[in-house]
Amino acid sequence: MIWSHDISLYRVIHRGDLRIAIRSPYDPAIIAVIKDLPDRRYSKTMRCWHLPYTAAHLRAAIDLMPCASIADELHDICLIENL
Repeated sequence: MIWSHDISLYRVIHRGDLRIAIRSPYDPAIIAVIKDLPDRRYSKTMRCWHLPYTAAHLRAAIDLMPCASIADELHDICLIENL
């Protein structure tokens, strides 16, 4: 589990799809945790990891990285699932 306050989750559009972006400093331990997330992808152009824009994927990210800051624009899917 990662306990860094330098991890942030926010909404992006990547190749026309709404995604949850994960931004953090480079750390092999953080990357190992991110690689445990389902359906994660790395974008070379955005230079960050990203997930499908669903409540289930946001929940998985929060469970693995509980101290991540969550951008206000993600609150719409938080409200849907009471996250």
